[in-house]
Amino acid sequence: MNLKYLSPIFAVSAIAVTATSAWSESTVTQEQNVFCESHKGTPTTVAMVQGETKPIFHWRSDALPQSANPQELCQNVSAKLATYPTQENQLSFGSHDQGGLPAICAEATPGKCDLVLFTLAPAENPIEEGNRVLENILDSSLQRDKQISTARGVQSISYPVTFWQLLGFR
Repeated sequence: MNLKYLSPIFAVSAIAVTATSAWSESTVTQEQNVFCESHKGTPTTVAMVQGETKPIFHWRSDALPQSANPQELCQNVSAKLATYPTQENQLSFGSHDQGGLPAICAEATPGKCDLVLFTLAPAENPIEEGNRVLENILDSSLQRDKQISTARGVQSISYPVTFWQLLGFR
């Protein structure tokens, strides 16, 4: 084969690969609309909705166990939510028992832990402890559609959140 015919093919291929990877990186950045920022000195997980930040979790020290690091929780949970795929813009937050540890989860279906956002220190009643923490850190505007279920004698709470709630329409 003649090298002068292959050079344009390699050049076009290289440009295509570079453009595709650059486009992919910018797409990922645009989709990551959940992040951690400080609201009145409190680390807060927020969603960027139509150019406005809407709070999801307020990581107040008084709402968390003493061993918890609010800034670390904010950053870790925000990163998990930024990449969590939601269906039909619906998402729930609920407390679960993960082997004796209270866990706060993201749920596509209320009551089913799809993604552990964070766990707390072992507790005598992990779900009750998780419910208490979740109720204290979840923004009050997202607590309107509270759902209570009882499984094996333990009351579990979940909070369904929709894209429309974050916009302030519900």
